[in-house]
Amino acid sequence: MIAFTAYLSSIHIKFVSATRHDSVTDVYALKELVNLYAEIKFYSAAFDSAYDTNAFYLLCMHYGIRPIIDLNSRSSKLSSNSEFVKLNEHSIPHGLLYGHQLRNLGIISKEFRHKWLFPVQCNNCDKYPMKSNQTFYTQILDNPRYFTPILRGSKQ
Repeated sequence: MIAFTAYLSSIHIKFVSATRHDSVTDVYALKELVNLYAEIKFYSAAFDSAYDTNAFYLLCMHYGIRPIIDLNSRSSKLSSNSEFVKLNEHSIPHGLLYGHQLRNLGIISKEFRHKWLFPVQCNNCDKYPMKSNQTFYTQILDNPRYFTPILRGSKQ
């Protein structure tokens, strides 16, 4: 973990057994660093993509640290149904084939995303390639992974 203050950058090295996952180790290391140097106000800290979780972003923000984390490609994939959906100007998903709006099933607050359900189908209608119980997700604007305090790609 590399932590930045207004005056210097420091590297906090922690040796642990190989059986513990990196993301678990850094939660303890972050808490240890904040407690050990309580008089220092850390501005930001850099982590690799193993820490790209909503909970870790929120933990850093709780300590007043602006996290710099590379997006994990495995958790940033588009929804598997994205080729059948188009977002309108208000970011509401519609089916591409028939233009029906997907049903809003609400916000999953701990995952910072909206859940949408494909329209119900009748037996007499042309069949839509998606079943009516399949879902599509969109991110909400306060998602800490996508809308970070330090903008991705900025010089800051």
